Amino acid sequence: MSRLFKHTVAALAAFAVSAAVTFAAFMVTGCSTAPHRARPVVVQSFADESCEATIVRGVHIGVSVDFGNTRCAGADMDARKAQAWLAGRSTTLLLDGAATLANVQEALLVSARGLRPTDWLIVTLAAHGLQRPDLSGDEEDWKDEGIKLYDVVWWDDDIARFVIENLPPCRILFIADTCHSEGNWRSFARRVTGGLYDGREQVQLELDLGMFQRSVAAWPGELAQIAGCRENASSYGDRGGGTLHLALDRELRGAGSITEWFDSAYKIVVADRLQEPVLTTYNASDDFLNGGLPL
Repeated sequence: MSRLFKHTVAALAAFAVSAAVTFAAFMVTGCSTAPHRARPVVVQSFADESCEATIVRGVHIGVSVDFGNTRCAGADMDARKAQAWLAGRSTTLLLDGAATLANVQEALLVSARGLRPTDWLIVTLAAHGLQRPDLSGDEEDWKDEGIKLYDVVWWDDDIARFVIENLPPCRILFIADTCHSEGNWRSFARRVTGGLYDGREQVQLELDLGMFQRSVAAWPGELAQIAGCRENASSYGDRGGGTLHLALDRELRGAGSITEWFDSAYKIVVADRLQEPVLTTYNASDDFLNGGLPL
């Protein structure tokens, strides 16, 4: 028996054992071999947009348990509430095991497809947020912010790159009920506007800046983020949902614009003195911020 044949047989046997173990684990957990017990949920709704003057679509993400088996109580409730805000619209709901980076990016790509500059993409997120040392030099506090999805952390620099390189110019309203959420788009705004990185001179930073400056013309859209807290602070909630989502849900009917919606929810959230929501914008027109809220 040749050595190549022996190696081939051994490899096939090892693959068969691995496949059997994986299948057994799949049958037990219902989704993957990961040690999580959260059931992945994907709910999509599609609307007839042929007669819509302004198209509005939504992607709603709730991660109540992530890859570290860390729990975020009420995150799934927040995502379900937010999807209900867009009743009758085309939406995608990603919960727990379905909220992987690949699925989130695919949902954003599909939902943004064909959108025009005055159309809306509303993205809501309830999950854990965290920080790490700044790797690109665009942060005043030298810390990057990240969103903890089910399988990985999606860092702000990578979020900026994804949007600039992949999404058409449109109006994005991003609602982030996570810790440190104010800084989720800092690298996006700094890079797109050609910031000087606070005077820090590094070759890699100059290369990054040049790349993003060349990409600006490909994404002249508008962005507004309603963040649950300052970038050096935490967001709070319980099994009923996050404090920010609960306040936004309560104030939605009386809101005529993004600004009005944020201002009214802000008053409710700061009354608890635990966190302070923040409204940040990039290239946002007065019509986007103070015109009609399509919810």
